Amino acid sequence: NKSKTKAAIGLQHLKREKRILTQTSHPFIVHMYAHFSDKYNVYMIMEFVQGGDLFNRQKRKPLFPGEAQFYTACVIDALDYLHSLSIAYRDLKTENILIDNKGYVKLTDFGFAKKINKKGRTYTTVGTLEYLAPEVIRKQGYTKAIDFWSLGILLYELICNKTPFGNILHSDFMLQNAILHKTPDMQTLSDRLSAGRNEEIDNDLCAIHPYYGFDRINPNKDAAVDIVSKLLAKNPKERLGSEAKNHKYWGGVDWSLLKSCGYKPWFIPTISTVDDT
Repeated sequence: NKSKTKAAIGLQHLKREKRILTQTSHPFIVHMYAHFSDKYNVYMIMEFVQGGDLFNRQKRKPLFPGEAQFYTACVIDALDYLHSLSIAYRDLKTENILIDNKGYVKLTDFGFAKKINKKGRTYTTVGTLEYLAPEVIRKQGYTKAIDFWSLGILLYELICNKTPFGNILHSDFMLQNAILHKTPDMQTLSDRLSAGRNEEIDNDLCAIHPYYGFDRINPNKDAAVDIVSKLLAKNPKERLGSEAKNHKYWGGVDWSLLKSCGYKPWFIPTISTVDDT
């Protein structure tokens, strides 16, 4: 029975999400306050994140290059924390990155997250095709390194307003073939960083918005191209991993200040009512 099978899989994901969120506490990961169940249902009381998601944020207005730098700094800090607990997130994408009322991000939807031991591998194909690492598509078994691949996809997408290998409008075969065999268009990335949107920035803001000193407004173009290239290495053994936080692209980041939400984000959602989303 297909409906029963889908229900069983959904319940499995829900239980996994509950188990993972019970173990986590991080400013850039959605918080679960409590959970309980009755004869028919499982209930999870979650943090209410009001600012929408990064998918719709980007769709409304192209981002400053510095915004991509800011959002991905928050994301890699959350991934670094998850990996320290041996947890692979496995579903990084703009739809799963919420924006809170301070303008900071929260990773959500941990139904695919999984504990993977340091030397262990897992083989289940999960996630969103546009963000899948080559080793997932090849069904060779994979490690937490897949999250860094997805981070490279995310960074490219936030800067270029498109994913590097295609999108859901392409056939699955075309998309998989591109991920396995094609090289991302780094010229588009470089051009986008050169153009930026810096002409729209009011320099007077630099004095009152601490965030605008984050990396002298403009992220280093060469550093951005370099880190995307290294995150999108098709061989996971050659891919940039946990050391990515130390890359020069985020060289100006005070990680303690970031984690305490001490930077002023470029975008702070307008919240009209307590239940506004």
